[in-house]
Amino acid sequence: MRETKWILIVLTLTSLLAVIAFYVVQNVIIMPFGNAIAEYQAIYDPSQGKLVEEYIFHISSSGKYRMLYRVWKAPISIRDESAPIKVKSVVCPEGTIAYVKDFKGKLYVLNENVPTWIVDKIYELAEVNEIGCYFPNRIPAGVYKLRIEYEFYPPVEYDGNYYHLNIKFADEHIPYSKVDIRILIPGKSIRLLYVHVPAYNVERGEDYIRIYGSSLKNVLLEVELVFEKSENEEYKFNIEPVDYDVIKATKRANLGYMLTYKLIRTISYIALGINTAFPIMALILYLIKGKERKFTVPEYLSYVPNRNRKPWEVNLLFKADALTMDEDAFYATLLDLKRRGIIDIEIVDDDIIVKIVKAAVSEPLDFYERKVLEFIRTWGKNNTLSFKRLQRIAKDGEISLIRILANELGELLNTPYEARKHAEKYVEKGVRNAFIALAVISFMLLLIILTQIKTMSRLYFPSGRILGVSLATLLGQSIICAIPPSQVFGRWKKSFYKEKLEWDAFRNMLEDFAMIQKYRPEDLVIWKEWLIYGTALGVGENVVKAMKMLNVEVPEAPLVILAPRIIRSTYGTMVSRGGVKGGKGFGGGFGAGGGFGGGGGGVR
Repeated sequence: MRETKWILIVLTLTSLLAVIAFYVVQNVIIMPFGNAIAEYQAIYDPSQGKLVEEYIFHISSSGKYRMLYRVWKAPISIRDESAPIKVKSVVCPEGTIAYVKDFKGKLYVLNENVPTWIVDKIYELAEVNEIGCYFPNRIPAGVYKLRIEYEFYPPVEYDGNYYHLNIKFADEHIPYSKVDIRILIPGKSIRLLYVHVPAYNVERGEDYIRIYGSSLKNVLLEVELVFEKSENEEYKFNIEPVDYDVIKATKRANLGYMLTYKLIRTISYIALGINTAFPIMALILYLIKGKERKFTVPEYLSYVPNRNRKPWEVNLLFKADALTMDEDAFYATLLDLKRRGIIDIEIVDDDIIVKIVKAAVSEPLDFYERKVLEFIRTWGKNNTLSFKRLQRIAKDGEISLIRILANELGELLNTPYEARKHAEKYVEKGVRNAFIALAVISFMLLLIILTQIKTMSRLYFPSGRILGVSLATLLGQSIICAIPPSQVFGRWKKSFYKEKLEWDAFRNMLEDFAMIQKYRPEDLVIWKEWLIYGTALGVGENVVKAMKMLNVEVPEAPLVILAPRIIRSTYGTMVSRGGVKGGKGFGGGFGAGGGFGGGGGGVR
C-alpha cells in the first residue's frame, strides 16, 4: 500500500474514533449505571445536630446481593456519647433486618427475635462503622428505601469570627443517579463555599444551601464552607478553637485543587481535538512506551516466589498500587519479626502483646523494621507493647500525646518516603525523555494526568473520565495503525513484571481453599510463611481460616484478625477526642478529600 493511501485510511479511521469518543463523552460516561444504583438525599441541620439520610436503591438483578448499607469512615455508635456520629434510627424495607456495627466493631441488631445464625452472618459481612439492612433470602430486583437519622457533631475549626466545616458525604459508594443535599445554614452567613467535585449544582436559599446532581461510582461528594455565627442559632459541633484565619486557610487549601480542576477540564476537551489532529503521535507514544514482555506463569503457585523480599516490600510492590503501602505491611512485619526470633507475640484476652526478645540482631534491619521496633520501644514498657495500651492512651491520654501517637502510628500504616523511593527501583513512571522530545507540552500533560486516572475520576469528575476516554481513543488509533493492545503508561523494569505475576499466582492460591488443601504443607514453617506473605498481600484472613479448618496451630495467627480491629478502634477513639487532624485518619481537615465522614451507600 502506498504511503499516502495508508495515511488517508489512518486519518479517516482515527477521525471516526474521535466522533465515537465525542458521542461516548456526551451520552455514556457521565450517566450512572449498573446493577445497583441509588438516589441519595440528605438534610443536615447543625442547629439541632441532626442529619437525616435517605437512600432509594434500584436493584436490577435478583439474588445477587443480600445487604443494603451505608458505611462511614468516621466513628459511629448507638450508645457511646464520645462518637461524633450517633445513630438514632434506621428504617429498612419490610422483611429485612436492620443493624449497626459501631466503630468498636460491636454489632447491634435492631429487630427482635433474630436467629443467631443470621446475627453471626451479619457480623461476618458488615464493616466497622456500617448501618444497613440484611435480606435473609437475598435481594429481589426492585426499589428499596433505607432511611437513617443521626445525631451528627462534625469537627469544626473556629477562629473567633468564623466556623470552618468540611463534610465528606461520600467517597466510596455505588453510582448515585440523584444527589440532593440540604445544609440548613442561612445563605447570608456563608463566606466561602466549595463543593468537591465542582460538577455538582449549587443552590443558595435564604436559610439553606442545596447541592444536587448525580454521581458515578466513588466520585467524591464533599461540601466545605466557612460561615459566621448566626445571632439566632446555636450550632452543635465539636468545636476546636484555632489561632489562625480559617478563611485564609480554606482558600489556600482549595486554591491548588480548583486550579487543577479547571486545568484538567480544559485539557480534557482539548484532548478530544487531539484524537483527530494527532493520530501519529499516539503511534509514537505506543512505540516509545512499549508493552510488557510476555512471561509464562501458572495461575497458582504454592510457594513463596521470592523469600528474599521483606513482607512490607511485598505489600508495597505487589498487593495493589506499586507505590503505596497499607496497614497489612505492619501486621505482616510483626509476624515476620516473630518468625525470625526478634520479637515474641502473645494473644491474651483479646489483646496482642508484642515483646522485643533480641535486643541486638546479627542480620541487618531495614528502615521499616527499625521503625516498627522503635514504635514498640517508645509506646511499650520494658520493650513490651500491649495493643490495648494504645487504646487506653487514645481514650485517656492528653491530646498532645494522642497526636504524637497518631503521627507515629500513621507512619507505619501508610507509605513512608523511603518506601516510595524504593519502589522506583522496580517501576517506571511518567514519560520518557525520548517521548518528551517528540510530543507537545499539552500532550505530555495528558499522559501525566492519566497516570492518576483513579484520583481524577474521584476528585475531578467528569473531566477525568472525559480525558480517559480521549486517551483510550488514542490507543484505539494506535491499534488501527497495526499496533497490538498493550499497557501504554508505566512498565516494570527488567524482569520484575514476571515476579509480579508470580506473586499474583501465589495470592490466587491463598484465596482458594481448594488449592490450599491441594498444596497443604506438612511443615509448620511453610504455613508461617504463607501466613506472613498472605497477610502482606491482603489475604491473611483466608490463611487463618484455612489453618483453623485444617487444625494447623500457629499461636500468633489471630493477630491477623485481631490487630486491625484494635488499631481501627484506636484510631476511632483518637478521632472522637480530636487527636487526629488535618485529613489524617478519618478527615475533618481543609481542602478536597479532607472532609469529615466519607464512605457512602452500597450493596453486597
